[in-house]
Amino acid sequence: MKKMLLLLFSIIIIAGMNCGSDTADVRISLTNPNNKAVPFSGYYIITATSDSVVMEGSTPGEYTFSLSKGESATGSVFKDTVDVVDTLHFQLFLNDEEQLSQKTTTLLEVIQFSVQAQ
Repeated sequence: MKKMLLLLFSIIIIAGMNCGSDTADVRISLTNPNNKAVPFSGYYIITATSDSVVMEGSTPGEYTFSLSKGESATGSVFKDTVDVVDTLHFQLFLNDEEQLSQKTTTLLEVIQFSVQAQ
């Protein structure tokens, strides 16, 4: 009987952990593989609210925000220097799961991204 109750409570706990959350955490990470300060510029827009956030500075840079279920965000970022030696590494995570990873070494290449909370 104790084993049955323990099994039942375990199933309830596991099922509760698997229930979808109403929000999703988004993290944008901008880095350089050699830990150098690489200038960048960009933005993202949360489409449901039209909230816009400017991203500018030097690596490392990190931006975090939450999306409600069904909401999405779009944006772009670029390396803000003509120095082609240094690399800008862009990573986008949704609930700590990498969704996009892209590198650029030129000012002309714009990294565009879009993410949606399921």
